Amino acid sequence: MPHLAVLISAIPEQQAGCLSALRFCQAAVAQQQTLTSIFFYGAAVLIAQPSQLSSNPEYCVRTAWQQWALAAQLRLQLCSAAVARFGLTDPASPFEVNGLGQWLADLQHADRLLQFR
Repeated sequence: MPHLAVLISAIPEQQAGCLSALRFCQAAVAQQQTLTSIFFYGAAVLIAQPSQLSSNPEYCVRTAWQQWALAAQLRLQLCSAAVARFGLTDPASPFEVNGLGQWLADLQHADRLLQFR
């Protein structure tokens, strides 16, 4: 099975990209594929903002990512430069702030990189 790295640059307010990435990751784990990294880049880091509101009050993409990552015991990484640029001060758990260096190190263990915009 290939080892996969996922880069998410989709804006959380436009839920389609973030939801597509989540569904892909869920399917990959269900098929017992290894996710070496799930990295949110650019405006996508706003998904970890606790006050992030969903356009659909019945479904919150941030909550869906959180619940799934906790259940699957996976890390959700946020780009540190983007976190600083957008003024994100207290990311919701299980999101963690990491630099591009850590992400590049994780990529060394991946066979494929998939990006969701």
